[in-house]
Amino acid sequence: MTEVDSEANKAADRIKRQWRLSFDKKALCIVEKSISNSLRIEFLSKHFSPAYFVHITRDCVPVAEGIRRKAKPALYSNPEGWEQYPLEMCLDQWIAAEEVIGQALARLQVSSHAVSISYEALCDRPKVVLSGLFSELRLSDECLENNPVMVDKVLNIANMNGRSYAALNPQEIELLKRRCEAR
Repeated sequence: MTEVDSEANKAADRIKRQWRLSFDKKALCIVEKSISNSLRIEFLSKHFSPAYFVHITRDCVPVAEGIRRKAKPALYSNPEGWEQYPLEMCLDQWIAAEEVIGQALARLQVSSHAVSISYEALCDRPKVVLSGLFSELRLSDECLENNPVMVDKVLNIANMNGRSYAALNPQEIELLKRRCEAR
């Protein structure tokens, strides 16, 4: 869905109709955070103008652990018979996603509509990071005021990295850190 054509326009209209069911019709802006939209950055930029993109970066160790913990390969046919994916594969998935997002954001015509923030900083200082985010994207405070649910969720965010680190042994942590540094 990268080209602007009649099929892409139809897809955008369908998405807008679906989102209208989930969001307040009076809201000046909405926040949609599906990870699958990382593959649609350019499409969203073209069909949802003005679209703003927030790329949240995170420590790769908890990311890989979380992917492994949440994925259920045993529910689907997998020739290896895995109950869990190998950590290295989970890390590779995250690295590939980061590359796709980075490349798409670099191609955006309106770079002032994209910003990266750190999950850890957001957890540590949510008000400061959120305020800086809206300032950098040049969004009005009305977006914050008209999205109390979103703001409440962000202000009450908890850093879950400790839980992920606790679920891994020292060798797994070291392996992931080495692979993250090598990329």
